[in-house]
Amino acid sequence: GMKPHKIADMGVTRTFQIMRPYYSLPAYKNLVMIEPPPASITKCDVAIVGAGPAGLGAAITCAKAGLDVVVFERLPNRRLSHHTDGGVLFSFPGLTSVNIDGNTVSFPELDISIRASFAKKCDRLGLLGPGGLGTENTFPKGLEGWAGNKDDLVEALIDEAASQGATFWFNAKVSDVLKEGERISGVRLDTGEEIQSKVVVTADGVFAKISEMAGMHISHDELWYASVLAFEYDNTEDLAGGLYYLNGDMQLGEGMPAAFGGLGITEVIHVLVAFFSRKRFYPAPQPMDVYVQGMLESDGRLKDILGSALDGKRPKMLTGCRAVMRKKSNEDPVGNGIISVGDAWVDDGEIGNVPALANGVWAGRVIVQAAERNDFSEEALGPARDFITKKLVSALSKNKDMKLLGTRFNDDEMKQLFGFMQHLNYPVMMFGSPGQQGLMYTEFMVKNVFRFFKYPKIGRALF
Repeated sequence: GMKPHKIADMGVTRTFQIMRPYYSLPAYKNLVMIEPPPASITKCDVAIVGAGPAGLGAAITCAKAGLDVVVFERLPNRRLSHHTDGGVLFSFPGLTSVNIDGNTVSFPELDISIRASFAKKCDRLGLLGPGGLGTENTFPKGLEGWAGNKDDLVEALIDEAASQGATFWFNAKVSDVLKEGERISGVRLDTGEEIQSKVVVTADGVFAKISEMAGMHISHDELWYASVLAFEYDNTEDLAGGLYYLNGDMQLGEGMPAAFGGLGITEVIHVLVAFFSRKRFYPAPQPMDVYVQGMLESDGRLKDILGSALDGKRPKMLTGCRAVMRKKSNEDPVGNGIISVGDAWVDDGEIGNVPALANGVWAGRVIVQAAERNDFSEEALGPARDFITKKLVSALSKNKDMKLLGTRFNDDEMKQLFGFMQHLNYPVMMFGSPGQQGLMYTEFMVKNVFRFFKYPKIGRALF
């Protein structure tokens, strides 16, 4: 039961660079409810900055153990997330399974079970390249995927955390951390409130500003900045669920910056485009929605999937975000009285919904054990580092490499590249078991043996 506290005019944020707007469509200005703040809070056991999957995994786990948990989220309510393209409920091997049974989605290894109205079977997941080339995108026997709406996933996780006793403070922007000597001892809001805590969990996203204020070793070895815009439509045509990454052949205009497109189909349709820049400012000569609309009208890859589902429809929502992609992940997610989780340590914001949730649960379990000893020192919280394995970092790097193809290859090279990649199965490549991946790569090598001699540069780039 969300009750009105006050009304905010939450128009989409505009960013400008030399008077060039990020988007040009009329602002989607709705009256958005701001959930009321909790009663006066001055201290807690666990202060969590950010109500995304990573922060919520920690919140659920700590609250279940009886710890006093407060989650601070700068967005106004539990119905809004930071995401621009829905989500896919995938887990990298070894983290957790995802089970869906009727109205329930559960993550058994994480001890989390929530309602599943947001989940839809993902029938296709692929990289679509130029000239009609693309990776195989169907799911082989033994591998399942689920598509989900990020807003609904976050809301369900918040409801679960609240049912376990966690307190939520929305419309709350954390501006700094509190310190007692060398230990992080709480958070400060931009409105001046100070909340003391035994431990702080920063799930503050890819720019990780609060993590850095707390002394986390954030990598500043930036490769690219991304400006992302997405249109959201109701899925009235009952299209098959899936997620598609568009590389090459973006048809966005002469002299345009490197770009990446996407199409996510859950119970809604998200169509997005991302521009990459070496600098923080928006790099294109026209507003981003011009390019999203142009892609919808002219890109045959989208037409093949969507058919006429969007003809004559205007998006019901327009969302945007910024991201940074770095050469390496942040160096260490643990400090004295603090753990960073989710996108706060990942170099390019690509950890994904379920792995981020698992990351938060892992951190939560470490905190529960630390609470039993009443020791929240860096040494006591150190096991939180063990979540970040070489295998996980390798999988995240592979995902980033696929997204950044447009920054590394010209049009001709991209066609050559997808000549190789059409023999890869993307769901297996990203989420398959070692056995499935071994069989796929063996078949890939056999089918491409002559291409490796013809296009050695491309072959080397793939491995």
